[in-house]
Amino acid sequence: MMRWNHFLAVLLVLSFFPSSGEATTVLSVDLNTLIKTSKVIIHAEVASVTTSNLATKGKPQIVTDIHFRVKRTLKGTVEGSTFDLRQIGGHWEGYTLQIPGSPQFAKGEEVVLFLEWTGKRYTVCGMKQGKFTVTRNTSGDLVASRSLAGLSIVQPGPDGASTIVEGSKSPESLPLEKLFEAISRTTAQ
Repeated sequence: MMRWNHFLAVLLVLSFFPSSGEATTVLSVDLNTLIKTSKVIIHAEVASVTTSNLATKGKPQIVTDIHFRVKRTLKGTVEGSTFDLRQIGGHWEGYTLQIPGSPQFAKGEEVVLFLEWTGKRYTVCGMKQGKFTVTRNTSGDLVASRSLAGLSIVQPGPDGASTIVEGSKSPESLPLEKLFEAISRTTAQ
């Protein structure tokens, strides 16, 4: 009986939150919190992206394995110069499993990743909030940007009330060196 009451309470609370058809709702994570809560932060290049099916029969269980060449470890420890990440979902033999708000990766992409340990494996903190893509801006400077499209973000207010905002479709950017400085400063505290 207690479980049923708990389920009804959760269902009632969730019914008050607006829903977007293609978004996952997550708590907002600012940069300082992202840095503090990450067990590992790496600057890396995507070496390969491989999708496979773990099911032996029946419905596919699609996963994507991303292999990174680590350029720099900014927090925590990574053994060797590579790092592997497995995510649920991907495209496999005509099947697609996608979790809106999950970071996507492409071979050759340069990234800064904020990773948390789940007890079994590493995952990207805050879904897309923990992935910054490194590119050059029009001036030729390296910038780190993140796109929050596909996320509905819960932002707590000062009065205790929360609001939900859709993740911006235009990426948030900052100079790569500023991101490195923020990581260094926060991890030194």
